[in-house]
Amino acid sequence: MLDNIPSIKELNFVGRESELEKVKEELANHDMVIICGTLGIGKTSLAEKYAYDLKEKGQWVRWIEAESTKIVDEYAQWAKDLEFGTGGKTIEEVRDSIYRYLCGQRELVYLILNNVDSCLGPPVQYPHYYNR
Repeated sequence: MLDNIPSIKELNFVGRESELEKVKEELANHDMVIICGTLGIGKTSLAEKYAYDLKEKGQWVRWIEAESTKIVDEYAQWAKDLEFGTGGKTIEEVRDSIYRYLCGQRELVYLILNNVDSCLGPPVQYPHYYNR
């Protein structure tokens, strides 16, 4: 599934196992979990660790940098990885092509969107989230 998880430089999860378990527990009960909190507390590191654990278990994982300045490039790269043509298509058309492809897959695909702040708004708008 063309995983693209960022390389982990050095993850120190000593004492953070309970946070990782909380994310796993929440995803077992909900389709979406949002990890939110102040800058620099390790939200991305927690998501990276979860992504690597999934990948080690053979799950499909796709990491998307969701900052408004990067998300268009992320979708274009994903479409290229899936060998979809993007010429002349809007980002919405590319995104919809990817989603249609994913809906046709039998395997569960985990999408991890990093730095979603500018794309989705405050997490309180969503039905369930995990606040670190």
